[in-house]
Amino acid sequence: MLFANYFGTFFMYAFKAFGENKEPHPPISDETLTWAASIGSGIVNGISRITLGALLDRHGFKKLMTILMAAQLVVSLICYHAVYVPWLFFTCILLNYMSVGGLFAIFPVSVQNVFGMEFGPQIYIWVLLGSFFASLLNMFSTIWLLPVLGFQALFYVGSFTQVLALVTLYCFEEKLDVERLASYNALKNSDMETKPQPNQI
Repeated sequence: MLFANYFGTFFMYAFKAFGENKEPHPPISDETLTWAASIGSGIVNGISRITLGALLDRHGFKKLMTILMAAQLVVSLICYHAVYVPWLFFTCILLNYMSVGGLFAIFPVSVQNVFGMEFGPQIYIWVLLGSFFASLLNMFSTIWLLPVLGFQALFYVGSFTQVLALVTLYCFEEKLDVERLASYNALKNSDMETKPQPNQI
């Protein structure tokens, strides 16, 4: 959650300031950026949550999460240069909102699939702390690193965190941890009857 959320959170609140900068690119109009934020946060984010939630049972967490992280990686790599083309920067903003919305739609189910019906909701509370720490890192980056390094460097830091998220995802196995749950007497019949995800091994 920390790696997956770092760039998405940073770009969500930085794209307007970056887009309106007069250097090193021509500024994008406030109206264009406002429309991007409105459409992205309202329509795209909402549709992403509904669509990915519906696709989760068919395609599994790992495949959908890979698509989201790959999309954010592309955005983090091109957004600094995309700002010279307003419609492309607009698209980057929408893709970012799509990824952030989808992230919170598919994560809870995956946590429940791994930790069961009893422990899953409790574990997800701790997983959400990754989002909190990502916000803290963004705050520190904005206060101390942005004035020194600039937007481009921080966008590429975001690219690095997306790569870490993809590597972590590659090593992830989404299956019920039967032995560990049984040792805590936390295994329920409903857990055993859960339909396996397509990406289970």
